[in-house]
Amino acid sequence: MGPDTALLTHVINERATFSETWIHKTSNRTTIRKPLLPEVSINDFYSKDDKVADPANYRGNVILEVKDDGTLVYGVYAGMNKNLDGKPVAYAVAAFWDGNRFKLSKKPLQPSNH
Repeated sequence: MGPDTALLTHVINERATFSETWIHKTSNRTTIRKPLLPEVSINDFYSKDDKVADPANYRGNVILEVKDDGTLVYGVYAGMNKNLDGKPVAYAVAAFWDGNRFKLSKKPLQPSNH
């Protein structure tokens, strides 16, 4: 019997994205949904002046990418949402596993000189 296994599911379609985490218990061969991912709001990406009024309406616009090293990188998917088109992202948001849980990291992006 080995250690428990964590599983991340991530669904992307034309209008929204959705992620969940699950734990497979090797001791009794069951799989249960367990929230391990940090909550990330659409407003975590924007400066004070660019935040949206009702961030709960934009949950599906926060996307997730899993890097080869296990780092979770969050991003904004404008999709069919015209309110997000052209809105400048001011922060990079990621999560790192510390051995017990994911820790959120939010760092300002350097402005581009175009």
